[in-house]
Amino acid sequence: MKLYIIILALLITSNSFASSKKESKAPVFTTSPSVQILYLNDGVIGIRQDTTIKFYVTNGDLSFSYLEGKDFVIPFETDEIFYMSQYEANPKLDKTLKSDGVLGVRKDKTIKFYNNKKLAFSYMKGKDFLIPIEFDEIIYLADWIFGIRKSNTLRFYTCRDLVFSYLKEKDFVIPSEIDKITHLTENVTGVRHGKVVKFYISRRLVFSYISGKDFVIPNDFDEIFYLTEWLVGVRKATNVKFYVSKGDLSFSYIEGKDFNF
Repeated sequence: MKLYIIILALLITSNSFASSKKESKAPVFTTSPSVQILYLNDGVIGIRQDTTIKFYVTNGDLSFSYLEGKDFVIPFETDEIFYMSQYEANPKLDKTLKSDGVLGVRKDKTIKFYNNKKLAFSYMKGKDFLIPIEFDEIIYLADWIFGIRKSNTLRFYTCRDLVFSYLKEKDFVIPSEIDKITHLTENVTGVRHGKVVKFYISRRLVFSYISGKDFVIPNDFDEIFYLTEWLVGVRKATNVKFYVSKGDLSFSYIEGKDFNF
């Protein structure tokens, strides 16, 4: 009887251990990385780590200096941020608001907007946008155009004065596999799958693939982002390498200008 009890106990312990091993191997999915870099304007970048955004400025030589006392702490858990540098309030709607741009902060399907005035951010009440569809990512392009991607389909919305309107008949079906969309210039958009970025040129939201100009990221990375036109940052952990193009979409690494934060 004692031997039976010992064997039974061993079996229970073994099963519990096997179950815990299976649970530890289960993948953990997150909707967004906890670190993001975005370009604002005037040589300023923001680096989000969880809910804190720190700001750095460069005078154009890619030597970045931390801006003391300018941290912005997002007051809630955050999935994603983006920046609309072209935002200007319509004086007919708001005569008092002056803006250097607007920061969008997404949690789940809700985007809240914060007006930026010299890196002092204030919540814009009444401007929240509830994303109306299931989605994989959001992106702000330019000229008041906002994109929402689900699988290979990118929908476009106008967002002037932060009033969103879906542009029917303008959906763009991306003809290749995709992990992430990143916007490069006013009319050039990058579509990344793995380490390969394909570029598309758009005219009135009609997109055409630019053949022969794919950018292959040469190293492991966590994020790719665009700064000024033709300047790309590739981040791995807390190291950023910069690649520049002369406008022909042929990118070359800038030696000696890595940024570590």
